[in-house]
Amino acid sequence: MSWNQYVDNIMKIPGVTSVAILGKDTKVLSVWARSKDFSNDNARVLKLVQDLPKFDVLQASGISLVEGFKYMTTVANESFVHARKENQGVFAFDFNSGYVVLTYAPGVDAGNVSNAVDVYIKHLRTQFPKAKTA
Repeated sequence: MSWNQYVDNIMKIPGVTSVAILGKDTKVLSVWARSKDFSNDNARVLKLVQDLPKFDVLQASGISLVEGFKYMTTVANESFVHARKENQGVFAFDFNSGYVVLTYAPGVDAGNVSNAVDVYIKHLRTQFPKAKTA
């Protein structure tokens, strides 16, 4: 399956409003695929990629993908970040080689979105396992 096919399939999940698959390069933004409505503010998206491994930073600063709109982080761990503003939010999932970042609409059950996306994340994690260290 191509990266664009993953994006297309995740966009079919009820309530998902935008999605991107991003590489882990913290110096240059590496967008593997994105929906048309995902943030075009590359500096903010790169900052998110840089901050995702820093749970304390995410807890303190939240996530801002577009000017003037900040999501407050509710959960941040090594494989998953969830942030909300009022009744909408953003998820970021680590699948070892990259990140899937998505936003969901106001009034949507975040648990339902997370559970639906988790099917794709589990698949990606099996396709791209963590590198073994010696």
